[in-house]
Amino acid sequence: MKRRVFGLCLALLLALCSAAVADVMYNLQNADISSCEYIVLEDGTVALTGLTLRSNDTVASYTFPETISDGKKTYRVSALDDSFDGIIFADTLVIPDSVTVSANVFGRTLAREIRVSDTHPTLTTVDGVLFDQSMNTLLCYPRKKEGELYRIPEGVTAVAHRAFYDNQMVRNIGIPDTVRTLYGNPFAGCMRLGKLVLSDAHPTLAFLQDALFDKTDARLITCLSTNTQYTVMDGVTAIEDYAFANITYRVRMVQEIRLPATVQRIGDYAFANCDQLTAINLPYRLRSIGRSAFYGCDALEQLDLPAGLHQLGEYAFEQSGLTTLSLPATLNVVPEYLAYRCGQLTTVHLPDGLTEIGRDAFYGCAQLSQINFPASLKKIGSYALKETALQTVQFPAGLEELGDAVFAECRQLTEAIIPAGVTAIANNVFENCDALRAVTLPETLKEIGSFAFRNCRNLGSLYVPASVEKIGSKAFEGWDQLTLQGSVN
Repeated sequence: MKRRVFGLCLALLLALCSAAVADVMYNLQNADISSCEYIVLEDGTVALTGLTLRSNDTVASYTFPETISDGKKTYRVSALDDSFDGIIFADTLVIPDSVTVSANVFGRTLAREIRVSDTHPTLTTVDGVLFDQSMNTLLCYPRKKEGELYRIPEGVTAVAHRAFYDNQMVRNIGIPDTVRTLYGNPFAGCMRLGKLVLSDAHPTLAFLQDALFDKTDARLITCLSTNTQYTVMDGVTAIEDYAFANITYRVRMVQEIRLPATVQRIGDYAFANCDQLTAINLPYRLRSIGRSAFYGCDALEQLDLPAGLHQLGEYAFEQSGLTTLSLPATLNVVPEYLAYRCGQLTTVHLPDGLTEIGRDAFYGCAQLSQINFPASLKKIGSYALKETALQTVQFPAGLEELGDAVFAECRQLTEAIIPAGVTAIANNVFENCDALRAVTLPETLKEIGSFAFRNCRNLGSLYVPASVEKIGSKAFEGWDQLTLQGSVN
């Protein structure tokens, strides 16, 4: 059983410090539910992590279950986990007294209001908006709640991360002086949000230059500017999750963003889908770029990553317009899906000291023809270079592992030399490489996986070392003429 530690708030609510986890999916004995994922807590109750209804039709009301059964055992539901990912179409969501939440877990749930009973021990609602029972924290403003202006009630002191996530109606939000803490970006994905209203004397927040800032830690929380150019104020240290993504939903106009030298962190999805963005500078103090930070920035051809960058998130440049990518020496792993389907990317430079290329890192980069493999490289993950334009590949002597389908569909690849440290050719590694003419296999090789050389029609012969003990199913399927040299034990 793997272990998971929950957020402090949920742990206190459940009087637990940790939970035994069973990530499973069952078809439940329930007329409404198609499938459900959950984790079993130490007290024997469960926290739901996913739920799908049998029908995709919108229903008037849906009440979360108080118990679930897998046909063998019935569990009491005590919480919706912070990772909950449920697909529910209901005008009204009802949370029973036995179930609690500590964050906005309804990001994929289309609802107009949330309801709890007056006796719920940890939660309350006002006009369909969900709060903790003490009305200190606004947890969720439903995605389909109507009304162009919403004023957060006086007395509320905090707003949860993504509390207003993807609301399609609200245009103006009033924030009282009592709100001192905004976790992450509560307004991520608010498609029509045009203004945040707060007093000039607000103790912790400021709305300046069409952007909301947290004065206590110098974060830019969300930007609502409609200008083609935007300059972030000096002194800002972090660009919060989804900070500029809101712009793209409304006008898709921002073309140039200037960041001050003080910025150290760029959050998840910070510039996602800014598809007119052509220029942005990355300051030398920048240490972290989050997951999918530049996803869909398909007009952005160049990014100069600073030498001090220490953390780079998965999917950071997915489907962007980058033509070249050079990673700094501070990184020793290429993150998974880093440049997934970057159709204009031609050249990648990897630094000395890098040990691993993550799975799918450059999958679908159809014009990628040049990439260096540093001497320190030990592993290339599955699908990492699938559907690229590489023509020859020669790996460093220390390479130990090639994942599944690493070079599958590389239709311009003509030659590959596998070094002595590799003991297995994984499944589908060279599948459909129909221009491949020469492959050198090492004497250390023990296994050739299923479909490894499938449809390599121009590879007329292949020397199989005597060390090979196993050849997988259909490893050489689709060859018109094949000559295997060497021997198989």
